[in-house]
Amino acid sequence: MAFTPTTQNVQPVVGGSADTWGGVLNARLGEIYVDFQSLATQFNTTQALATAALPKAGGTMTGPIALGDPTPNTAGSNDAGFRGVPMVAIDADRTFVAADNGKCIRLTGSTARNWTVPPSVLPVGAVIVLRNAGTQNISLLRGVGVSIRLPGIATDANRTIVPQAWVSITQEDVNQWVLSGIGAS
Repeated sequence: MAFTPTTQNVQPVVGGSADTWGGVLNARLGEIYVDFQSLATQFNTTQALATAALPKAGGTMTGPIALGDPTPNTAGSNDAGFRGVPMVAIDADRTFVAADNGKCIRLTGSTARNWTVPPSVLPVGAVIVLRNAGTQNISLLRGVGVSIRLPGIATDANRTIVPQAWVSITQEDVNQWVLSGIGAS
């Protein structure tokens, strides 16, 4: 919304008639018009700055930077910066999705489960923490074209996550995952 000052009346001509406002009034109206033009320019510049993107360099940002709808003065899972790992408790078979990136998927039940790493869903660098708080194994299965390796072991295979395990799976290249932690084989 740009501000453009306008006047609805035309300034009278000096000496045009006895009903004219006179030269002094015309001069004052001219000054007011110039003031309005200056204010309009300042307003439009301020508005452009307020709605512009943050600069890529320089300047000082203050206050919290959040990735979503944060509650002020609390540390939540949408806040920028490392604050923890959001937990997702489940008792079901699962195929990982993009939204699982950066979360801990926690098995809570007493049934053996199959969790599948699908091809080309998560970005390179994605990390998912896996917690088996259940009483049975989790079979970590490879989707078509996906490889899962343990550090120091070249063999690509489906993997087992035992009860009480805490592991992470990291995609180090397209469809190339490394599973590491306690309780993975």
